[in-house]
Amino acid sequence: MPESQELSLFYDQLAKEIQLSQTACSTAEREFNSLTSLFDNEYDNVKMFPQGSYSLGTTIRPLNADRDDFDVDFVIAFMDDDIGPSDVKKTLVMY
Repeated sequence: MPESQELSLFYDQLAKEIQLSQTACSTAEREFNSLTSLFDNEYDNVKMFPQGSYSLGTTIRPLNADRDDFDVDFVIAFMDDDIGPSDVKKTLVMY
C-alpha cells in the first residue's frame, strides 16, 4: 500500500477515536432542541443555530470521557430589539 494511503487510513482512524461518542452527540442535540423550544416559546422571531466544532462536525471528546463534560457553542439571534440580556438570563434561570 502506498505511504499516502496508509497515512490517510491512520488519520481516518484517529479522527474516529477522538470524536464525541454517539451518546454525547445525541445528548447535545437533545439539549440544543430543548433550548430552541424554550426560546421559541418565550420570544417571537428568534433564531438559534450551532456554531464552532459541533457545527463543522469536528468535535473532540474529553480526555476522560467518563467524567469530563463537553461544551457545544450556539448562537441565539433575537430579531426584536426589546429583548435584553436580563430577559435572556431570566429565561435560562427558569430552564
